[in-house]
Amino acid sequence: MSTSLILSEEDFKRYPHFHRPGLNFVDINPLFKDPEKYGQAIATIADHLRETFGDTIDILALLGSKGFVVGASLAHKLNLPFMLLRKRGKLPGSTTSVSYAYNYGKSVLEGQAETIKPGQRVVIVDDVVGSGGSMAAACDLIRKMQGEILETVSIIELASLNGKDKFGGVPLFSVVQLGKPELEPGE
Repeated sequence: MSTSLILSEEDFKRYPHFHRPGLNFVDINPLFKDPEKYGQAIATIADHLRETFGDTIDILALLGSKGFVVGASLAHKLNLPFMLLRKRGKLPGSTTSVSYAYNYGKSVLEGQAETIKPGQRVVIVDDVVGSGGSMAAACDLIRKMQGEILETVSIIELASLNGKDKFGGVPLFSVVQLGKPELEPGE
C-alpha cells in the first residue's frame, strides 16, 4: 500500500501564527474525525513496524498529548504495552527526566522510572514531528532509562524542518511528509 495515497495536505488544517508568529501550525485533529483514514494511518504504521521489527518491540513510548491518541491506537493494534512521556509533574511516583528546548520554549520531559527495564526495545510515537525537539528529548529520555530505541514514528513529518536529524541516528517513519510550516513574509 502506498502511504502517499492515504493522506495528503488537504486532510489537515493549517493555522497561521498559532503558537508563534510566522508558524503555519499543522492541526491533526481533522484526521481524528475520519475513522477510515485514521484507521488507515494506524494500520500503515503497524504494518511497517511488523515488517521491520517482527515481534522484537517490547514497549511503545508515547509523547503527550496527541501522541497518546496515536500511540494507544497503535499499541492496541500491535498488542503491545505502552508508557506515557509527559511534562514535569504530570506523572506519579518516581520519574526520570530530561530538559529540552523546542519550537515554543523550554520544558522538562518525564517518564515513570520503573516502566522500562535496561535493554528493552522501544519505539517512540508522536502525532507530528516538526523541529524535532520533543522527539529528540524522548530519545534522550529513553536512553537515560537504558532502553534501546528501535525507531521513532509519527503520522505527520514536517520534512523541511529536518527534525529527524536531532534524534542521534534513530530513524523516523512517518505516514505523510508535509511541506514547510513557515509562512512567507506578509502571510
